[in-house]
Amino acid sequence: MMIPIIEDVIAQIIDSRLKYLKANVDIVDRIFSTATLTSRNRLKEYITSSNIKVLRGFPRDQTQLPAYVILLGGEREQEESLGTFIDDDEDNFTTATVTETQKAYRQGESYVIQTRKKPILNVQSITVGDMSYQSPQFMVLDNEKGIVQINVPVQTYDDVRIDFTVLSTGNELYGTLFNSQYRIETWTSNGDLTVLLYHLLKWIFISARNELVNSGLVRQTLGGMDFEPAPEYFPEFVYRRAMTFEVFTEISVNPDEGFPYISTFEDNGTFE
Repeated sequence: MMIPIIEDVIAQIIDSRLKYLKANVDIVDRIFSTATLTSRNRLKEYITSSNIKVLRGFPRDQTQLPAYVILLGGEREQEESLGTFIDDDEDNFTTATVTETQKAYRQGESYVIQTRKKPILNVQSITVGDMSYQSPQFMVLDNEKGIVQINVPVQTYDDVRIDFTVLSTGNELYGTLFNSQYRIETWTSNGDLTVLLYHLLKWIFISARNELVNSGLVRQTLGGMDFEPAPEYFPEFVYRRAMTFEVFTEISVNPDEGFPYISTFEDNGTFE
């Protein structure tokens, strides 16, 4: 089951980049090489001397400024993916150990056996007569059909004992795709500082795109907008500018009860 908490991912990315900038503040000159020297120096001084907070939801009082504020703008499921089967859950299954004796059949230039129980997870050993063999003297050709190639001295219809493990029960993953729009707002009591921190936020997200993808946030799109100052919210004006962040995420779930794997398979074909 995977439901990414996007607010946590965003907050961790911003926090980690702010810590990096505080320890390497001169990188500001490279990020904003076209800005005025005055603007770059002001931003560097502010990064090193201030604690820029990262908040989920609106600030409650003046002491929480300056801040990056993470707000959900809207979220909606993509209808075409509702209830879609994704795959078997590879981390949630039970197994059974099986020993069978099967006849060897010729297939091309080699010999194979076909197990009754399946799907095969792995094979521990095969035994022909008094000789027992380990990997790589055999190879699973088809897990679902239970076909194992054997590379040992054997003749057609010889008995081959095989010790192997099969998947017994498992879980299926079902998923859906969500399109989410977030606003990451810059809140300060200074208009110029709000502008600088807003543009710094763009660098943070663009530089962290691979990390965001690895966290399950794909097809990212950035935007921006200004908001009017909020004189009624604090004793002094609060200047706000938002970066919009649109992203697609896949949510996967599995049912509580497992399903039994198909253990028999009818194949009308024959081996050569």
